[in-house]
Amino acid sequence: MRLQGAIFQLPDALLDAAGVPRSGVKEFLSVMKMEGVWMYGVTDQSLEECRRALEGAGLASYFRGLMQAQEHGTGLDDPQVYYKVVKRLRTAPRATAVFTTDPAVLHAAKEEHLYLVYVGRPGEDEGAAHQVISDYTDMTQST
Repeated sequence: MRLQGAIFQLPDALLDAAGVPRSGVKEFLSVMKMEGVWMYGVTDQSLEECRRALEGAGLASYFRGLMQAQEHGTGLDDPQVYYKVVKRLRTAPRATAVFTTDPAVLHAAKEEHLYLVYVGRPGEDEGAAHQVISDYTDMTQST
C-alpha cells in the first residue's frame, strides 16, 4: 500500500535543538507533498510556538494542520492523539507513518497500527520502530 499520510512529532522530528531543519528535511517534505501525502504535526508546545518554529525554518507550508496534544487533555504518549490525527487526515492507519524522536510516541502510535519511523541514532531506544533514520537524506535518495 502506498503511503497516504504522515504525522510528525514537532518540532523535534524535523528541527534540531537550535531550530534548524534536520539534514534532508526540506527535500523529503517536498517529495511527500508532490506525491500527494497529507502531512500533519503533533506537538506538546503551544500551537503558536510550533507554527513560529516551522515558519522560521520554512516548513509550515507542507502541513495540512497541527494538533496540540494538551487540547485533548492528554500528552503525546496517548494513542488517542494519533487516532484523532488519522481521522483528520482521512487516511488508512497502515498507510500513515509517524516520524518521532521520542520512544513514548513510538509506543503510543504502535497501538494505532501506524508505520513508525524513529529519527535518531541506531541503537537508541527505538524498539517499536519499523525504520530508523539518522536524518532525512536517505529518504530521498534512490538506490
